[in-house]
Parts: sequence; structure tokens; C-alpha cells
Amino acid sequence: KMLGHVTSTTYSVTFGSYCALALVSRGRERMGEILYAASPVDGTSVACRVVSPHFYDAEGARLHA
Repeated sequence: KMLGHVTSTTYSVTFGSYCALALVSRGRERMGEILYAASPVDGTSVACRVVSPHFYDAEGARLHA
């Protein structure tokens, strides 16, 4: 069942892995839930955890340092 759409992906040097932004149905209710994103190219899927869009430095400590 399709629950949303990945809008962008990039490699994060800070985290040492890829991260993505997505529009997910009832996204705020799904925080912490594991969903699977399927590749439109070959159909393979990858597990993804739903997190807040402020997943790094949510308090702004680095901004205000």
C-alpha cells in the first residue's frame, strides 16, 4: 500500500548515510514508525524511519553557538 512520496534524497556527511524527505500520509502520527520506500527504477525497497523534519540540532544549539 502506497503511503506517500519521497521528494528528495541526499548523502549526509554528518550522519554517514543517506537521508530523504517525504510526504507521508498521517506523517505526524507515524513518528518512529518504520516504512519501506520502493525504488521506481528496479522496485527494490529500503526500510525508513519516520522522524521529525528537525532531526538534527532541533534546539538550534549549533545556530546560536
